[in-house]
Amino acid sequence: MAVEPDKNAAIRRQVAVGTAANYAGRLINLGVWFVLTPIIVSHLKSTNYGLWALVASFVAYGSLADLGIASAVTKYVAEYRAHGDNETASELISTALWLYCALAVAVIAVAAIIAPLVPDIIRVPANEHATTSWLVVITAVGVAVQLPSNCAISVLRGLNRYDLINAIGTLAMLNLAVGIVVILVLGGKVLLITDAQGLASAGAQVWATVEVPDADPFIAPLLYAVPVQLLAYYAAVAKGTDVDQPRNLAKSVTVE
Repeated sequence: MAVEPDKNAAIRRQVAVGTAANYAGRLINLGVWFVLTPIIVSHLKSTNYGLWALVASFVAYGSLADLGIASAVTKYVAEYRAHGDNETASELISTALWLYCALAVAVIAVAAIIAPLVPDIIRVPANEHATTSWLVVITAVGVAVQLPSNCAISVLRGLNRYDLINAIGTLAMLNLAVGIVVILVLGGKVLLITDAQGLASAGAQVWATVEVPDADPFIAPLLYAVPVQLLAYYAAVAKGTDVDQPRNLAKSVTVE
């Protein structure tokens, strides 16, 4: 009979901790953006900030690619855990992770296709078309990266570990805020790799530019990879690093 009161006390404690963690996480997120938004606007100016916010809102619809997988993972992880069926729970999590990875690739592919069309859809100025298209792709990559991480968050929800969920979210938000502030305050500039149209719309935050030929969006990544690889090579040489023996990377050649 003493087991039941102990169990009820544990449940009440877990609910109280989870509720407090949820409120604390929300307050911290609101506080961070309350402080961070004026700093971003002052450095990016209202036009660029508005463009970023508009594109981010448009691409946020990509989160619909979740297709309810997160809710299903949360429900069945909790159910299988209650029945002690850890093996089935592991199979469910593995399947969900693979689905998320496939959906992430689909989000990036769709973004690459619609990126040239978005500037006309949301009616941005002609000189901002290239910037808008790249913002769509970059923001979509962010959404794609977030999709697989939903699997871990859903598992934690199924385990009722809202304290861990909010701790992870708070740390991520604080790291993001510190990174943005450091880059902006220290005068961080952009090394812009773009075509002629992109150069024409380059803003004041651009430190240097590398022009590449105009190309179809489907093959553009192949062209943009060349200057990025050269940048990595010369940066390694400037630091005195042996480019033929990268650290933590084993290279082998088989000769028959």
